[in-house]
Amino acid sequence: MRQHVFDELFLFHRLARDKVRRADRPHHNAHRDQKNRGVEHADLVVDALGEIASGNLSSLRGCPFVLGSAEDIGGRIGRGLLRSSGVSPVSKATSENVETLLALCEQGVGACFCPENLLHTALSPAQLAHLHILPLCPEASYPICFGYLSRSYPWSVLSEFIRIAREQTA
Repeated sequence: MRQHVFDELFLFHRLARDKVRRADRPHHNAHRDQKNRGVEHADLVVDALGEIASGNLSSLRGCPFVLGSAEDIGGRIGRGLLRSSGVSPVSKATSENVETLLALCEQGVGACFCPENLLHTALSPAQLAHLHILPLCPEASYPICFGYLSRSYPWSVLSEFIRIAREQTA
């Protein structure tokens, strides 16, 4: 039996902070286009990064989210952290597809939770540059295990699966 722990991350758009400051000026038109929607609360998030990393997500009240399904482990962890912090999330979109959530987050629609191992395979370095990426508390990690029957002969499919799993979890 092989076990690896996956760490969940919290992500939000980097440009959000400047957009908030401009929108708060009285002479600025507060109307935002589709791409910049969902970034209104980023100053609060940036100021509370330490609290968020420790698992206290109370500063995210009112922050827009793109959330994973409640049936998915990542979605369950993110929703659980929000609930334990007393936050009822403002959901702009939900999806069972992590790549979709990351694309929406990268476009500034809302913040999201994502397993660390999927982040670099789903987004390019240029897309990652648009995001604040914050590791979360140990409670946001989860183990994944797989077992297999030991055989006297090598099975190429199993060997390849183990190789890829080790590569992805290294």
